[in-house]
Amino acid sequence: MARPKGYDALTWKEAKAFSGRCARPEDVEAGDAVFALGDTHHGHPIDMGMPAAVIWYDEEEEFAAVVIQAEAHESQTGEELEVLGLLMPRGRTAVAFMEDVEFVEETDHTWQALLEADLEEGEDEDDDDDDGDYDPDEDDYDGEEDDLDDDDFDEDGFDEDEDDEVFDEDEDDEVFDDEDDDLEDDEDDDDGQPDGKK
Repeated sequence: MARPKGYDALTWKEAKAFSGRCARPEDVEAGDAVFALGDTHHGHPIDMGMPAAVIWYDEEEEFAAVVIQAEAHESQTGEELEVLGLLMPRGRTAVAFMEDVEFVEETDHTWQALLEADLEEGEDEDDDDDDGDYDPDEDDYDGEEDDLDDDDFDEDGFDEDEDDEVFDEDEDDEVFDDEDDDLEDDEDDDDGQPDGKK
């Protein structure tokens, strides 16, 4: 879902409001509306000037916000619900009931203080995110691949040239020739006579 832009004390009137009809899910998906109610009856937009500055009371906390969507719906039990779509200073959105907000002037000191506090909190979060960014200069990884190459095998005793030396046919022949000579000398010694005598 697309996220609306945030605002400050000077730009909040530029916030885009959704009006003219009840929002549908595709409007929310496109980022044009904050909510779309489906399990209600007789829904219709509330005729009011938007965007409108409000202080939103959520449980025990207070937030600066602007109303960018307002609809009235009837619940399944017949209760009328006035639902507002709120845009927060950093671009977040929220859904609130009409009775949970207080409409204020843009010069309201409480609203301005809450707005500034929200923006400052966002700056602190951005600083924390920057501290955790990946720094390639601090990484021990040298960027070289770990794939094995021919040099790795040579170092481990798999050098083809060394294997050829071990299994050289000419050298094997010389070894066997020496053994044959020794056998002939032994046969001469078996007759009990010195070599060359019978």
